[in-house]
Amino acid sequence: MKRLDYPDLVDLMKGRDTTRKWDVMVSYDEDKLNSLLRADSTKLKDVLTIPPFKREIQDNWGRSEEVLFIMSLANPNLQFLSGDHNRVALKCQMTGHYESVGKTPKVEMPFPEGTSLELHVSLLNCAGQRVPDEKGVRFLLDTENGIPQGYPKDYTITLDPGNGRGNGLCLVFHDTTATITSENVIVGFGARKGIENHFHNDGKALYYYLTGVSRYTPDAKNRVLEPVAFNFGISCGEKNQHGVLTTWISVKGGAGGGERPSGQEPLTFKPDDKTTQWPIPNGSSASIIISSYAMVELFFKPNLVDAFENLTQVKSDEGIAFKGALKSGNIHVDGFAKTTKPGDTSPNLLNLKFTEHDRYGVKTEAQQPTFWEEWLMGGSGELPDFYRNLSAPRPNIDLTMHALDYFLTTNVFLPGQHIFKAHSPVADASKSKGLAFPRDLILTGDVATE
Repeated sequence: MKRLDYPDLVDLMKGRDTTRKWDVMVSYDEDKLNSLLRADSTKLKDVLTIPPFKREIQDNWGRSEEVLFIMSLANPNLQFLSGDHNRVALKCQMTGHYESVGKTPKVEMPFPEGTSLELHVSLLNCAGQRVPDEKGVRFLLDTENGIPQGYPKDYTITLDPGNGRGNGLCLVFHDTTATITSENVIVGFGARKGIENHFHNDGKALYYYLTGVSRYTPDAKNRVLEPVAFNFGISCGEKNQHGVLTTWISVKGGAGGGERPSGQEPLTFKPDDKTTQWPIPNGSSASIIISSYAMVELFFKPNLVDAFENLTQVKSDEGIAFKGALKSGNIHVDGFAKTTKPGDTSPNLLNLKFTEHDRYGVKTEAQQPTFWEEWLMGGSGELPDFYRNLSAPRPNIDLTMHALDYFLTTNVFLPGQHIFKAHSPVADASKSKGLAFPRDLILTGDVATE
């Protein structure tokens, strides 16, 4: 599967609902995610610093001995694993040595240069809060009897903005699968198995906050997309391709939920409902897709409510279309009467309908008299000239649109900082990036790594 160019991706999305009933999709390139992870690796001390540990191993002659391992990890690199939507590989450089316990003289056996430790860990939705301390910022998990809370089996979590908590996508170092590889020299079988068994059986359960959704105080004037639930999916790259991490978000006032993944069918981007595609086009490292429903209900309608009545979305082959009745101030029309015979007469009904074409016009309609009214009072059957030449001023409406604030949905890696750098909404000459409205809104961008 190849990444599409921007125009081809937009064409594939035309006239289609592509967000699988979620309100917002935010996608990040795996390579850029790794850049952020490496930049933030100073806060990975709990993961990268391994306390010395002892294991009983077998030497090359099959004899058992107790060994002390002293090691450290550096330069973490993430890779999404094909076929498993909630497991990732974290590959680190490994340095250090191991030595026999109780033997003299003490002999240290260093790990060969180029040795790496690959940990297969879980990627789970966790509830908690990022709190600053003297060492930086930590993500504190909500726990119950020591068990982290907030990730049901389908890995969708509901946010509660009222409790001051955020939610994070965490690397969970528990029941970890470890593999040691070396570029040049094979690490001794006994030592290798000792380390791998340690991480699988005895390793400390660690939760490293990777990405998430947090709270902040937006400008009250703007239309804010406020997350209420989110999920995630990973798309694995083929050879020489980077994978993609996508966060699927429901927002307050949106459609009310989205499709849930299963073990057999993780959430992927299928704009034609058939084939999985990359949500990020060539030349970009991030994208945000907002459903047409969310755009109409949370952006257009609130902005136009003072100018239109009964505004509803209309199905369209491209872009967003909606209809509504345009509000207008009262227009005074002088009365006119012509009496042919004494008696009561019914007033004429005058309806004004404004249609935005080249100009505004007035449509007049008269209620036709009944047979008995004509017989009793007479009638010309024509609309008097007085009403034929009516004109009305152009409605004085304010279509100022307040900005749509999507910061909360894209502020996923480092809450409080602008990580999603949107491209200019006006396409350049190459038309390779920018903003488009094929039906859902798509805006390309890049991940800020500095």
